[in-house]
Amino acid sequence: MASVLLAACGATSVRPAVGAESALVHSASPRATPASGATIMIHVAPVGTHGRLTTGFTVSQTVRGMCDSGSDVVRGRLYRCFIDNEVADPCWGVAAQKGAVVDALCLPDPWLTAVTQVVTAGLPKATGAISRDSDVPWAVELTIGVRCIALQGGRAGYRGGLLNFVCGDGLELVGSPDRNEPLWTYQTARLEGAQYVSGPTVGVGVAWFAGMGG
Repeated sequence: MASVLLAACGATSVRPAVGAESALVHSASPRATPASGATIMIHVAPVGTHGRLTTGFTVSQTVRGMCDSGSDVVRGRLYRCFIDNEVADPCWGVAAQKGAVVDALCLPDPWLTAVTQVVTAGLPKATGAISRDSDVPWAVELTIGVRCIALQGGRAGYRGGLLNFVCGDGLELVGSPDRNEPLWTYQTARLEGAQYVSGPTVGVGVAWFAGMGG
């Protein structure tokens, strides 16, 4: 599969509500299978290895909050932040001029470039390396032209797998992608009334992952 590094350029499941506007139904431009015939992998990080905001991203708002080490969306050296009654996840620590790192930059969806800066009394140490496990994308764009984002919190089970991604309009993705072919696929399920029913197998044109932070 092609790979791109983009650094510039539950029972109840929840999604980040802080930052730039992001609708639950993510409609991409209708697209067919990528020209390469393979799923494109994109790694996104608004903070570079130097610990500063990366060129191409802008801060849309600055708020006060608190953050925990780790993310419920992606794996790696990241944060999950809380602002009033809202959750921002994933977030990257920002290098301070002096002393401890106290700010985080949060990006609700990987295709956006506007981030929320969260000012805290201090961030806990973020441990672990950024995962390159292609079983756990942050978000995907299907070849049917629909974008899906990873769920946070508890996930419902369906036919031996978890419903890990929500695409809006009742469509969800089951388990991990099938990566046996260059063009990955997902099994889908759709909520009809009070129960899920099986949907078609769909191709993954683009898969986004959390990139390296500071």
